[in-house]
Amino acid sequence: MLKTEYMKHCVKIAIIKQKTMVKKQDKTSKNKPERDVKGRLLPGYTANPYGRKKETKEEKKIKKATKELIVDYKKKLAEALAKI
Repeated sequence: MLKTEYMKHCVKIAIIKQKTMVKKQDKTSKNKPERDVKGRLLPGYTANPYGRKKETKEEKKIKKATKELIVDYKKKLAEALAKI
């Protein structure tokens, strides 16, 4: 009994994986996302099927360092303006 339930579960997972696999979108005119008369995307279509790429560790470090520099700059600017 457990073996058949496990097999059903594996089949369900395989079906879900097949449905969620996204094919690479070609740049030809027939494969572009559908748009209405005003140029807006129609429901169910996306201009970016793969989403935003994930940040690398280096990009995260740069982003964090930049934020820290901005905070430091704001503090020094506030002190300088207070003296004027």
